[in-house]
Amino acid sequence: MNNKNSMKVLITGARAPIALDLARIFHRAQHRVYMADSTRYPLSKKSNCIAEYITLPSPRLQPTQFVNSLKQALKEFQIDMLIPTCEEIFYISQFRNQFPSDLIVFCDNFIKLKWLHNKYTFIQSCSNQPIYTPKTYLIDEHLSLDDLEDIRYVIKPVYSRFATQVILNASKKQILELKKSKPNQYIAQEFIGGAEYSTYGVALNGKLTANVCYHSLYRAGKGAGILFHNVYIPEIFNFITEYVKENNFTGQIAFDFIQDRKGNVYVIECNPRGTSGLHFFKHEKHFSNAFIDPMVLLIPDMLRYKALKLAVYCFALPKIRNLSGLRNLIKHLNLCQDIIYDKEDKIPAFYQFYSLMVIFIKSLAAFKSPLTISTCDIEYDG
Repeated sequence: MNNKNSMKVLITGARAPIALDLARIFHRAQHRVYMADSTRYPLSKKSNCIAEYITLPSPRLQPTQFVNSLKQALKEFQIDMLIPTCEEIFYISQFRNQFPSDLIVFCDNFIKLKWLHNKYTFIQSCSNQPIYTPKTYLIDEHLSLDDLEDIRYVIKPVYSRFATQVILNASKKQILELKKSKPNQYIAQEFIGGAEYSTYGVALNGKLTANVCYHSLYRAGKGAGILFHNVYIPEIFNFITEYVKENNFTGQIAFDFIQDRKGNVYVIECNPRGTSGLHFFKHEKHFSNAFIDPMVLLIPDMLRYKALKLAVYCFALPKIRNLSGLRNLIKHLNLCQDIIYDKEDKIPAFYQFYSLMVIFIKSLAAFKSPLTISTCDIEYDG
């Protein structure tokens, strides 16, 4: 293996904007970067920060072929560090014992990732943490409707992303129907009203090495933030620091929180992978050290607004219903740095139109939403 100042790094999930920024960050830190994904036209494919793009089989549809192709790429390009960014992480962690023993696989073990990804088991793991958690019930054959308090509920799949298939203001009748038709696949969670926050962090052996908390002003659908700014909330930072320490976590880790009108902070769910908060570290020249050096702790110290501007035009702009809303959108866009455009790596800003067009064509052909199509081949649902 090369020394840590010059590694060969393979980043998977090349379709994701966070993977593109991560490639840029490692490239500018003098590492040789390779990227891989199971789509032919990912956003990052034409970036000048990568030495090679590798097309892999779908980990969800062809897990054995995915792992074999990945092993071949690791050997061919003599990769030192493998960094998964999206839900392919669950397949990589599951089969990591098949990879070279000296390879740094930057994620935790499969069992830990799975219970973090599971919305029910994650909430159970927070029971002893000094933070509020919403009342959460697994909708299974053991759940009695008498157990449910007369409060507002949100129904969510145990495994999901982008807040898809979420049912707000769910009735006990709907909960009963899911108990009969899809046991163990959904949770009923207490509805908490308030301001929503997300975080992104990096941890090494239980030590938090980077973290940011951010608030999304516009979203694609119900969950995926496309225009957001960073904030700092001490209760959130303290929880994350203690949580990764208690669980001796290594990898990228993200959480969702809600702060209610009384100022109480509730942790809602966990995503043990990369999320949009990574973009706040794009211009932090030492950010790659967060993946290598447990002694660093990086937190953005400037207020920044970030946007996937093309996504804003596609998803947020059509939802504007009045002039005031349009003014607010324009004001926020003027504050933003576009995530995809980079003056030293311009091609992805143009290639994203082609990449997005392919997703839209596939979504029309399959009668599914673009968000669903964008991840359907890499999703892990237990």
